[in-house]
Amino acid sequence: MSRSLRILILCLGLLLIPRWICAQGILGALTGSIFDPTRALVPEAQVTITNMDTGVKWEVKSSTAGYYRVPVPPGKYQVEARKEGFKAALATNIVVPVAQVVTIDLTLQVGATSQEVTVTAAAPLLTTSTAEVGAAVTPQEFQTLPVILSDGGRPLDAFVWESLPGTTPDWNGRQSINGGQDSSHLILIDGVSIARYDWDNMGEFQPGADSVDEFKVQMSNYSAEYGETGGGVVNFSLKSGSNQFHGAGFEYNINPIFNANGLANNAYGSPKSTYRENNFGGNIGGPVRKNKTFFFFNYEGDRWRQFGYGGLTTVPTSAMLKGNFNAWLGSQVGTDALGRPVYKDEIFDPTTTRLVTAGAVDPVTGLTATASTTIRDPFDAGGVLNSIPAGEFSTATSTLLQYFPTPQYGSLTLNTPHYGGT
Repeated sequence: MSRSLRILILCLGLLLIPRWICAQGILGALTGSIFDPTRALVPEAQVTITNMDTGVKWEVKSSTAGYYRVPVPPGKYQVEARKEGFKAALATNIVVPVAQVVTIDLTLQVGATSQEVTVTAAAPLLTTSTAEVGAAVTPQEFQTLPVILSDGGRPLDAFVWESLPGTTPDWNGRQSINGGQDSSHLILIDGVSIARYDWDNMGEFQPGADSVDEFKVQMSNYSAEYGETGGGVVNFSLKSGSNQFHGAGFEYNINPIFNANGLANNAYGSPKSTYRENNFGGNIGGPVRKNKTFFFFNYEGDRWRQFGYGGLTTVPTSAMLKGNFNAWLGSQVGTDALGRPVYKDEIFDPTTTRLVTAGAVDPVTGLTATASTTIRDPFDAGGVLNSIPAGEFSTATSTLLQYFPTPQYGSLTLNTPHYGGT
């Protein structure tokens, strides 16, 4: 087998690893006891837990004390218990939130195992199986509550710090949980630590908001598996595929045509902001092989722009575009070695650079030098100083001159307003 083929098989194998194996930090658990009609505990009962969206199953037996506990990823489940001499008991539509333990007790009635008793069970409002203190946000709540649009998307951590009890945003970009030290918490996405080590926020990377299924802020008394922090845990769970194809699309828009100008702007006569932003995308998920393998794809794009007055800038006048910079010429500041006057902002021809010797006649001008030095001749076209002949223009200059705008004001500098944007 070639090396390339072995690498390909390894990569495919990694892709097929179940998501929950790599994401221990988001696992919840289903736990409970199996009773008979007299409320006596039933040992060695067969307990089957099925994810109602994916069809994935977990099978265990209750302990000698009639107790069971199974770690499961977030989702909707049914729990079935069977024992010889009893009717099967079935509880459906049990929702297990991210990193939360749900207790479901089942009672077996006397009868044939082919008979089944279906009960309606719901996650208890108070979780008695753990001392953890936290606040969870369900998928329905996350889709309903507003998430601000800023900085190129909908920042998930901003939703946490601005909305959930027990969290505190800080003015300098740091946050705390349950009164803990700034930046001492942990942020997990599907069990993977993703926060910056210095600020403990999601500034370096965060998934699209529509790829997140639910999340939970774990404030205190959480499990020892979260041993990397003493300041709390923000635990995100991403969506996944199921046995049914499903998808969604979205568009969030910021545009001044939808906004009023505001009291302050109206008072000072200022226009509305020109800021525009479009946040858009979608996702799709479904089965690759039902009850076995699933896929989920999410895309989020963002386009933003802002256009506004940026002040005044300087562009060349029409005379300057023809090479005439005489308007820049200032007062005389001295003379050169040939006794010629030198003016402020005078432009010299670099191709005329030459040495002159004191007492010798300059062969170009016929003037006698008063000092030994290097001189240049000023540009002088048609007797006008600071005027560069068109023949001296380079090919590149001649090509670019046509793209300069006409100045809107008559001054030599700061003669045209400019507008900028992103």
